Amino acid sequence: MRYKKLIYPVIIWGVLFLFLQYTLKYHFYHIEQNQLFLFSSSYLKERFLSIGGFSYILSDFLLQFFIYPYVGAFIIATLLTGIGIQMSLIIHRIIPGSPLVILSSIPPVSLVFIHFNFNYFAQGTIAYNLMLTAFYFYLLFKRPVWKVIYSLFTVALLFWLGGSVSILFASVVLLYGIVKNGLRSYEAIPGFLFAFFLSYAAVRFNIIGEYRFAFLPDMYYHHFIKPDTWAIYLSWICFPCIILCAGLLSKTQRFTGKKRIGTIGLLTLFVLGFFWYGTNQFRDQHWVKYKEMEYYARTGEWDKIIEMSSGKIENYLYACYLNMALSQKGELAGKMFSFEQMGPNGLLIPWNQTHIISMLLSDLYYTMCHTGASMRMAFEANVCSPGGNIGRMYQRLVETNLIYGEYPVAEKYIRLLEKTFYYKEWAHSHRCFLYNDTAVENDPELGLRRRSLGKKDLLFPTSGMYDEWVHIAMSNPENPLLFEYLGALILLNKDLDSFRQMIDAYYKTATSPVLPVSFQEAILVIYEREPDVWEEKGVSQAVVKQYQEYKKIILANNNKRNLSDIVKNQYGHTYWYYLMFKNS
Repeated sequence: MRYKKLIYPVIIWGVLFLFLQYTLKYHFYHIEQNQLFLFSSSYLKERFLSIGGFSYILSDFLLQFFIYPYVGAFIIATLLTGIGIQMSLIIHRIIPGSPLVILSSIPPVSLVFIHFNFNYFAQGTIAYNLMLTAFYFYLLFKRPVWKVIYSLFTVALLFWLGGSVSILFASVVLLYGIVKNGLRSYEAIPGFLFAFFLSYAAVRFNIIGEYRFAFLPDMYYHHFIKPDTWAIYLSWICFPCIILCAGLLSKTQRFTGKKRIGTIGLLTLFVLGFFWYGTNQFRDQHWVKYKEMEYYARTGEWDKIIEMSSGKIENYLYACYLNMALSQKGELAGKMFSFEQMGPNGLLIPWNQTHIISMLLSDLYYTMCHTGASMRMAFEANVCSPGGNIGRMYQRLVETNLIYGEYPVAEKYIRLLEKTFYYKEWAHSHRCFLYNDTAVENDPELGLRRRSLGKKDLLFPTSGMYDEWVHIAMSNPENPLLFEYLGALILLNKDLDSFRQMIDAYYKTATSPVLPVSFQEAILVIYEREPDVWEEKGVSQAVVKQYQEYKKIILANNNKRNLSDIVKNQYGHTYWYYLMFKNS
């Protein structure tokens, strides 16, 4: 009989696990970067002494394992199932045997919706578990004096361990007391007043920055921005509503017979409808593809990014990942126009001071051998991130400081990463480069970028992109990737005068002994009336023949409204099509 009681929670856990793994597989990999757990006494002491410190530490600790497959879904499903079990125990305690126990699934379902958001901390879900445990034990007390003592002690403990969730606990205790005993529920008032005082005092004495962090679940959201979704408040609204219903119905007759069956059916439909509505309302499909691409870029699975990029590319993020993948395969200038291009911003997305764009830019600049800009963006990503530190960006700061020869700074970040579980082996393997110029210069990755530094310090990317990339490309002529990036940037910007300058200066040098196809296509446009220089500039006969056929189609269909569609079928993969029909 005892084992039968476990069947329902196990089924719920399984459903949650499968749903989370299917919908948030790459989301868990992404949010692993939001917080960094350090096995350090100073780190643990600092966190533990702060408001909500225990839940924050536990959240950090669990989050570090999200980088492994299935672990994120396993942990979150377990936390949410724990909330459902505790809710069912609470409802059963208030109104035994009631079909209202079906509503115990509402709080965990409402928390699923906010877990879709990468700015939300799992700390909030852990704190919610603590709050439910505290409320269940409150219901066990009979005498008012013990209720007062327990609520005062628990409010203080919850505030310290869980944060703002203590105000939710005190509010529900007061609500339940009023439902049970009317306005004479004096034993519930001291705890509420104490919780209010603690939250107010924490802000008044600058322990917590804003009142919304002290009184609302905003504490469990990225502190630099206000929540852009009301999903974060759903679980805080659902819990008191369920307690109110249970408290009121506990005074009425029990549900029996057809009435009970009908109530169970209606409540089940309500829960399913709530789940369906919330999933469609709060699951942001806009970020799903981005998180998958980010994961593949992190693991170096460039072919998968390229496979995902067939067809229409919807935004600059996707275009940047595609072009970075092509460059890593050595196919940027050769194949970039075989895919949808969105102008120069699809090669180098503008910075918007968010950690997502900062991380992407750090990766892009690092790929382009723009080490100074990559370092700066890694630093900005850490500053702007929800948790204030990103393990992968610490790795980038190690690499870029090694390239610059800033060994004490690189060593500082190596020491930090050595205090983590996932990154410590990587950090230890990079100690061999510290204070060892020869090792850095002989490394295929670090040495290549050190040779591309040149004489100018380009820590801050400027608006003069042509001069900047010319400097980077010519600082290391042995690296053709730099020349390809420079040319791709100019072509996407449709700046044919700058492209002419680049070709005149660098073609047939060590930088570019052979021209990629897209570069040859651009040369035919620039020197269209000078056929004598085509071969001199490196244009093959095959490209010349294709261009002549392209012009015939243009001239034959010039007056047709669907000219773009006619040309796209055969020449949509060429620079000529991009130049004529795409807005840069």
